[in-house]
Amino acid sequence: MYESGMSLAEVGKALGVSLQTARNWIARDGGAIRPIGTTRNKSKVDLKEVARLYDSGLSMSEVGKAMQMDGEYLRVLLKKSGHPMRIGAARGHRNTWWRGGRLVDADGYILVYCPDHPHRSAHNKVREHRLVMEKKLGRFLDPKEVVHHIDGNRANNHPDNLAMFRSNADHLAETLKGKCPKWTEQGLANIRARSRAKAKKESSSRPGSESGAPS
Repeated sequence: MYESGMSLAEVGKALGVSLQTARNWIARDGGAIRPIGTTRNKSKVDLKEVARLYDSGLSMSEVGKAMQMDGEYLRVLLKKSGHPMRIGAARGHRNTWWRGGRLVDADGYILVYCPDHPHRSAHNKVREHRLVMEKKLGRFLDPKEVVHHIDGNRANNHPDNLAMFRSNADHLAETLKGKCPKWTEQGLANIRARSRAKAKKESSSRPGSESGAPS
């Protein structure tokens, strides 16, 4: 970092150590300490090219390799120039932890990285079973349409294991047919509340009721 043109203070800040510690490390490794106030000629750095590479999605480390300079030094220069910097790690396949864009969410569904999908999540993910159904139908699914796993295995996204319903109501009507749903206490309370509200509304609209009786 120091040899690429960063000052001792910049090296220390980048490494999370004091200026004196950075100086000691450089001297210990046989590096020559420049006179105070001197750095390499920063005008030799093509910041427009640095910005172009960075904006294309490369990490600063990759930008540094492409320009044969220290990536951290270029990051400091780019930031000082006022160029907007990303928050967090590089995206997609450029991230060190990239695993092909597939992962399993908390509900057991497989997610696929699809940054160009019209119905992608905030993190550019789409559930794989919906992508499989879209490929089978030759069109994008409407967000209201539901794709059901026939064998109940949410990781089995083979086309023959998937069925599509136009809405969640259709999905529930078919999959709960002949079954007694296991409602939670909260679910039962919600059903009772809706039933009472419906009965009250119907009662108030009948002839002779207080709201419906002529004055």
